[in-house]
Amino acid sequence: MRAASIVIAVNTAHSEALRIRLTASGVVVSEVFDYTHAFTHLKSNAVNSDILFYHGENDVAKDTLAVSKLCEISTLPIVVVGQMSDPRYVVDLVRAGAFDCIDSSDRFEQEIEACIVRLKRDMPEKQSGKVISVISPAGGCGASTVAVNLGVALSSSPYKSCLLELDPFMGTASLLLDLEPQHLIQDVYDHSDHMDEEMLEKVFAHHKSGLKLLSSRSNERRQFKLDLKTSAKLLWWTAQSNSHVLVDCPPPHHSEYINILRFSDMIIIVLRLEFPCLVQCRSLMIQLQKAGIAEDRILLVANRCNRKVDLEAQQVKQALGRNVDFSLPDDSIASLACNIGNPIVSEFIGSKLGQSLSKLAKQIT
Repeated sequence: MRAASIVIAVNTAHSEALRIRLTASGVVVSEVFDYTHAFTHLKSNAVNSDILFYHGENDVAKDTLAVSKLCEISTLPIVVVGQMSDPRYVVDLVRAGAFDCIDSSDRFEQEIEACIVRLKRDMPEKQSGKVISVISPAGGCGASTVAVNLGVALSSSPYKSCLLELDPFMGTASLLLDLEPQHLIQDVYDHSDHMDEEMLEKVFAHHKSGLKLLSSRSNERRQFKLDLKTSAKLLWWTAQSNSHVLVDCPPPHHSEYINILRFSDMIIIVLRLEFPCLVQCRSLMIQLQKAGIAEDRILLVANRCNRKVDLEAQQVKQALGRNVDFSLPDDSIASLACNIGNPIVSEFIGSKLGQSLSKLAKQIT
């Protein structure tokens, strides 16, 4: 899972301004607090972040005291952002416990990037699983089928995997796995204030392959609001207890889904090699780029490939601006697997599609 951060400032206006700048620089901000509420939160809640960003007031006494107190109640690295023109000010902040000091100048983005590099180099790496979001630029591309089969393929020993369904209306994973979940992902969001890791484990539905599912499918078509705080908790907890967390995510038309993708280590875009879909895929890739998501985190997977009717490789590259990374063949086995509720990689592993999905699973581990 990608690093998440908490933003703290003396007042809400400063913390919100810092949040906007960090987000624009590609940093995931999970929570924002003013100074007083930050202490209350850090003392009484489990923290699901990797970095504390503190907005300095350019006052040596106040800022060094603030950093010292934050160090007393949190083990997270503290990065102070502010005017860093006085070397003595920087030295005092570091002596108080700051991991790094970032000047809020025109070079802010470069400074933040360098800070993250130093953080990854100097801090012990956490043993957490890989978060892989699976999306499509349009309906009918087979993203849910790909997500389910990757989840099953990645659940064999020594791996442990789970699948989170984040589409409130189109959840189909439980049907593809022939499961009847007793709890839904909506329950996690509805009761997030009372949810902890132990309770979260109890709401999963378990498939015989070992895959754990948190489904969104409901006969009542229950909606749920994706709030950033709960999403950060959910992804953090599942990444700590699973080697792979698959997220079946709808197209990111809302900022909440963009934040989910920012948390992800890898984003698989499942598409069809038809011109309208390629145009939508290109738009989606531009949207992700504007959100600060690097292109090397994106894997393009062409589904239902049929050489007789698909566009030529050069036409595809021209439309997308890059080559497709992986291709899955068109195979009627996919429909049969859906109808009987058995994943392709379990029931039809010897088929061309089953072998291709297994190969894709190995590629992303």
